[in-house]
Amino acid sequence: MKEKRNDDGFRLSDNRRRAESLQIARQNDEFKNEENKRRAEAHKIERRNDEFKKEENKRRAEAHKIERQNIEFRTQENDRRLNLLKIKREEEEYKEEERRRNASRMRLSRDKYENNFHLLKLNYESKIKEGPTHICSCCGGLWFEYSIEEFTVEMLRNKGLPKEFIDKVYYLKNTIIKLCVTCRKDIMLNKVPNLCLSNVLENKVITLEEAENLSYEKKCDLIRKDPVTCVRYFEHRLKCLWEILLAPCGPFEGNGLEDKYIRVEFQFRGSPHIHVCIRLKNAPKYDKNNPKSIEQCTVY
Repeated sequence: MKEKRNDDGFRLSDNRRRAESLQIARQNDEFKNEENKRRAEAHKIERRNDEFKKEENKRRAEAHKIERQNIEFRTQENDRRLNLLKIKREEEEYKEEERRRNASRMRLSRDKYENNFHLLKLNYESKIKEGPTHICSCCGGLWFEYSIEEFTVEMLRNKGLPKEFIDKVYYLKNTIIKLCVTCRKDIMLNKVPNLCLSNVLENKVITLEEAENLSYEKKCDLIRKDPVTCVRYFEHRLKCLWEILLAPCGPFEGNGLEDKYIRVEFQFRGSPHIHVCIRLKNAPKYDKNNPKSIEQCTVY
């Protein structure tokens, strides 16, 4: 038999015959259950090997990542997860455990920074460094993860978009096409977004060195053409700043912020900046006719 299976034709025929026999046998529920049980046991034994388990987990993760690129599959999976979570939350025990888990996470996060201004400052610096890090493949703008949707060329083709059109708007060539909200809306209407890099950069790929050496006028022009990215990053930095100003161990320690007035202004080229007036607790009242009041305000 071993010698016969060395023949490719015989082996192919034998494999086909075995597959057909197994298919017929699996029509019997008892046989199918026994075979599934046997396979599960064999798989359980194989997964005791750390290397095998690691490779299988990696393979599953890759397969799942590819599957989730399909919008329909991703939507169905999200709905399924949501329904399962909804069912679980009907159980009082699960709800209580979830509350404890959330409370513990919030407490740990709060305690971590509440009494340590240095950690608070480091956390602020870390956050503003991250900023929006997801790059839109069309406009090149920086976005946060929740503002980006991923596609493949096939997925866009399936939506009826011509290949020539996709090649034009798909400026940053990667396997996964990341599109921001603004570009996605225009592209789905078969329209080239105004901020598409093929328009802004005259369809030229520039190096990092060339980008750093752009003239002041060109930089201003790019900012004018894409004020959204500038404003969104500015807003992100501002949110991080308020976290540090409102913290109990922040720069106003002991004299917390009671109220604030903010005015956001934009320069001609679109760069935002703010003017802020804040009111702190325990602030002395200024009286120009009272020298002591002036001294108190100065010390404060």
